[in-house]
Amino acid sequence: MSKVHEKIQVHLYHDDAVTGTRSFLVLRRPPNRGGFWQPVTGNLTPGESAESGAMREIWEETGLEAVHNLEPVGEFTFENRGKQFHEKIFVGAVDSRKIKLCPEHDEFRWSPYVNAREMIHFESNRNGLDQAASLLARKDM
Repeated sequence: MSKVHEKIQVHLYHDDAVTGTRSFLVLRRPPNRGGFWQPVTGNLTPGESAESGAMREIWEETGLEAVHNLEPVGEFTFENRGKQFHEKIFVGAVDSRKIKLCPEHDEFRWSPYVNAREMIHFESNRNGLDQAASLLARKDM
């Protein structure tokens, strides 16, 4: 059996206390890396927990350290180019919308759910956003 590569995706959101609006972070890869929009994503290092990897990737890709209520919302497996992958999906809240982009991305946007979903390129990332938004909607009730 081949090695399974562990990955994460994290859907960060910000609730504006003044307007009452919720927005999700989407990051754009530069043209030489596909030019598509996505949430925070990444690979786990050997022995790293999914939660620790999620926090590391958040910091590496956004510079954000204060993430609240990081919760798993789903997981899935897939095959790509003959390799097996297992990806865990998280959602987390942030107080600040100030981002420090890493070289993996050249732009970011905080967008309402519908707009963020339209921007996100990969179906697996859109499904992850759906799961994150669904969990948050249940909690808001």
